[in-house]
Amino acid sequence: MPKLGAYTDDVLLLQWLVDEGEQVDAGRAILELETEKTTAEVESESSGFVHQLVPVGEAVPIGATVALIAETQEEYRRLADDAPAVREPPPVAPRARALLKELGFALDDAAHITGTGPGGRILDRDVTAWAAARTPEPLGGDERIPLRGRRGAIAKRMVESLQTAAQLTSVLEIDVTPLVERRARSHVGVTAIVVKLAAAALRDHPRLNARVDGGAIELLPEINVAVAVDTEEGVVAPVIAAADELSIEAIDARITELAARARDGALTPDDVAGGTFTVSNGGVHPVDITTAILDPPQCGLLWIGRIRDRPVVLADGTIAARPTMQACLTFDHRAIDGGHAAAFLGTLAALVGEVGS
Repeated sequence: MPKLGAYTDDVLLLQWLVDEGEQVDAGRAILELETEKTTAEVESESSGFVHQLVPVGEAVPIGATVALIAETQEEYRRLADDAPAVREPPPVAPRARALLKELGFALDDAAHITGTGPGGRILDRDVTAWAAARTPEPLGGDERIPLRGRRGAIAKRMVESLQTAAQLTSVLEIDVTPLVERRARSHVGVTAIVVKLAAAALRDHPRLNARVDGGAIELLPEINVAVAVDTEEGVVAPVIAAADELSIEAIDARITELAARARDGALTPDDVAGGTFTVSNGGVHPVDITTAILDPPQCGLLWIGRIRDRPVVLADGTIAARPTMQACLTFDHRAIDGGHAAAFLGTLAALVGEVGS
C-alpha cells in the first residue's frame, strides 16, 4: 500500500479493479484506495497473475502487502493454495468487530453470521446484512450510519487533531466593503479573495505557516493554502500551491476547477498534498462564527462567516450599515501565542481595506 501524503497512517481498500487470478500488465490499475482526503488508483508494479490478500472495505497500514503478482499460472496456483499461510485472518475482521459493538451485539453473536471474506472471514458488510435481516425496522424513521470510509477517516483525524494540538480560536469582525466591491467589479469569489489576502498575511506572520514536528516548530518556505470544499462524502481540502504568488483571478479559476473535481470524486493525491494553512468559507450557510478544527500538522486555519450588513461606527463617529464578516482564526497555541494570532487578523483586516484599490 503506497504512502499518500506525509501524514497518512492507513488507507481504505475501496475496491479491486481486477478479479482474483486475473492476468495484468505492469502499469495497469488494479485497486482503488481512499484516504480522508481523496481516492486514488494503484498500479501493478509487474506483469503476471493477481493474488489478492486484503478484502474490499478494510483499512490497511501504509507499506502493507495487499496483493502478490505471480509470474506464471503455476506460481499463482501455489499462492492460492497456500493463501492461509500467506495471511491468516482472524474469524472476524476488526471493522466487523467494531460494527458489532456499535450495533449493540456481542462478539459471540458472530457465530450466527456467515462470512464472505477470504477463508470465511466475517467482514463489516456481513455484519450489516445479518443485522438488517435480524433487526425489525426502527420506529420513527431512526437511522444508524456507520462511521466508515471517508466519513470514518475524517472523524478519526478530527479527534486526533483535538487530542494532539492546543487549539484556540480568535475572532475579528471586519468591514469588508472593499472586498464586496472587488467581487462585484471583477466577478471573482469571496473565497479566492480571502485566500490571496491570507497568503499575503502569512508572509508577515510565518508562525502560522508552520507545523509542530516533535519538539520543534518548523517554519515552511512555501505558502500552500488548502481550501475546504463540501462534498457528499465529507469535507476535502484541495491545495492552492504558492498562493501568495498567484493573482486573485488565477486563484479563483483554480478553486473552481478543484471544487468541481472534488465533488466528482476526481481529485488526485497531488491535489490535496502539501497544504500549509487552510481557508474555509462558511458564508454559504447562515452562520457567523465557528471554532473550526485544525488539519494537522498545520498550525492555522481561517474560517470566514457570512457577509451581511451590520451597524459600524465610522471614522467620523457616525453609525452606518456596512457589510461585515467574522474572521475566525483557529491556531495551535504550542506554536503561536494569542498576540501573534491577533496580529495576523489585524493584517488581514488591513489587506481587506486595500483590496478595492
